[in-house]
Amino acid sequence: MQSLFSPLWSAGFWRVFLIIALFFGGSQALGQYRQSDFARDQATASATSDLVSKLPLEQTLGPLAAVAISPFFGLACLSGISLLGQQGLVPANQFLEANPVLGSPIVFFIFAGLSVLTTLPKLSKVSKPISQVADQLEVYASMISYGVILFAAEGSLEGLWAATPATPMVQAGIASLSIETILFVVAAVNLLVINTVKMFFDLLIWLCPVPTVDAIFEVASKALCGGLVAVYAFHPMTALALNLLIFLVCLVLFVWVKRRTTFYHSMLAAPPLRGIIRSLGFPHYDPDAAQLKPWQEEAGEGALVVKAFPNRKWQGIPKRGRCFLIAKPGQAEIVYPRFLRSTRRRALPEGGRRVVASLLVNSLEIAMPERRKPIKWHFSHLYDEQRPQLAALLQAPVQATDERGLNAPVCPPLPAN
Repeated sequence: MQSLFSPLWSAGFWRVFLIIALFFGGSQALGQYRQSDFARDQATASATSDLVSKLPLEQTLGPLAAVAISPFFGLACLSGISLLGQQGLVPANQFLEANPVLGSPIVFFIFAGLSVLTTLPKLSKVSKPISQVADQLEVYASMISYGVILFAAEGSLEGLWAATPATPMVQAGIASLSIETILFVVAAVNLLVINTVKMFFDLLIWLCPVPTVDAIFEVASKALCGGLVAVYAFHPMTALALNLLIFLVCLVLFVWVKRRTTFYHSMLAAPPLRGIIRSLGFPHYDPDAAQLKPWQEEAGEGALVVKAFPNRKWQGIPKRGRCFLIAKPGQAEIVYPRFLRSTRRRALPEGGRRVVASLLVNSLEIAMPERRKPIKWHFSHLYDEQRPQLAALLQAPVQATDERGLNAPVCPPLPAN
């Protein structure tokens, strides 16, 4: 059973599933109550109508784009608007006013402090790899926080712990979903899609050689987030329309961006990040260990598993798609896990192989008779220690290039043991 679901688990989507499952299970337990079928349907329709009338969709979903662009800063701005609303300084908003979470000054200062802590590493290229990890934690923390805010918006946090017939439920086949759960799922998907695209551009900015461009991009992100929150404060419907537009554009780019974000993070951010974390007292830290484990167990002893990315489309595997190169004595194959679909396996062509070590990445180059240029499978410097073993298993020579792209003398292939 573990091997059946290991490709999905290793795909990186388990965190979102876990968060949604926690809220789904909690809402199920909190929302169940015993009534006759007729009475339950009547109560559901009445409670749903009451909640939607009290909390319009433009007020509950309008600020999602701002929160996705800068999660902690966006939540701090929403809390600030809630506090201003209590003083009558901004138009009335049922979602924000009397919200026990956003209306707390303590929550405002917590999110403001977290925003400062997560922003400072993004202002410098040296500390930018650390901010990449912080961004992952920030987006998942914002999902949980926004879920709590949605549940609290119905009245008070006491409603989370009291199962009452007023909890609106929607029957979907054999499952009953509360309105808050549906809104949370919509919010989680919205946050994930928009934030993933934003992180890709953040990574491209980090690769730009201009030192100050990182700080400029971060200030621009905060300004855009604050502008969207300001629009939401005075006209939630316009904010909802902008959120929908941004979400649709990001959804079109999501798969393309996700592959390239994973590639650049693995090639450029993961190696220095591993060095930093190991220097802090975690000598065995390996960012790819969890992803490699199921494939290493499947391959068995004597095999080597390396996370690799093709430089072009090849036999149904897209360019920059995250794959796993499994090398065994006399055998080598590429495994491409696909989300909610079957895993693709392709045997690597024999002959014409060489391992190239360059300044930024390692590559396995394979000559293709039908093409003028070889296909390249890039793998990061996390695998420098395994590079001789990989060359031996593939019977491929190792060639080094310097930062100018000039070739060093070719080393003969190591004998396979």
